[in-house]
Amino acid sequence: MCGFFFFFFKQKTAYEMLRSLVGSEMCIRDRYHTALCTAMVIYLAVSRSPVPWRAAHWFASFAWAADYFHMYLFAHTRTVQYASASRLSHWETFGFFWWFDYLGALLLLLFTMVVERALRGDALCLSERLLLLQQPLMFWTAPVLSQLIPGTDGRTLWLTRPSPKWGYACFLAAAVLCMRALLKMEWKRGIFPVLGSGLACGLCHHAALFFWGLRAYSSWSVLAWTLATEWPALVCAIAITRRVEWPRGFWRGGRRRPA
Repeated sequence: MCGFFFFFFKQKTAYEMLRSLVGSEMCIRDRYHTALCTAMVIYLAVSRSPVPWRAAHWFASFAWAADYFHMYLFAHTRTVQYASASRLSHWETFGFFWWFDYLGALLLLLFTMVVERALRGDALCLSERLLLLQQPLMFWTAPVLSQLIPGTDGRTLWLTRPSPKWGYACFLAAAVLCMRALLKMEWKRGIFPVLGSGLACGLCHHAALFFWGLRAYSSWSVLAWTLATEWPALVCAIAITRRVEWPRGFWRGGRRRPA
């Protein structure tokens, strides 16, 4: 039986995804992935890393709540089931979404914010540099190294979700306009690092899964469209929210604040 934190399976899908139609989220989620994520979170906490914990926590919590409560329970636009038509129990599904959306998103969000600082030319501490190394290595090596773990559940799990690429593109354009016109962010030290961090996250996440055949599409043009819109749009939303005047210290989660 799958535990709350450990799900030993691969995800696969059976159909192509067009740019603006429903597709599938495909990843490797197994003991290898979970162990590396958990170890990294513990290391960052023990080392008192200055990464923006609070911002990442709130956005990861939002991703989990939106996926599990809204998309899965109410709108039914998220579906999770094994290819054999066997279903996860309620607790397994709850644990899967917490782990898939919260733990995974937490580190990816911390990764993007550290990449943004690096692209601005800020000095990084050791823990931040290790995070920049750990996330790409985890995604790019999981499909191979996870197979070496004994006791892996060989069943295939399908996880589907809507993927409105044109919606991401429109939001991205609006977000860039907002950052420039309303927040008065500079291109060199403000907007470009944000966009670059979104692209870096896509290369870490989507590109790795595409390379290993774990996406619902096989077209390079769809991959390029995904890299240029999905994570950059999400990261822009986070960047805008972090720069709004909130109560002092609300998003800090560390010693540094966004420029």
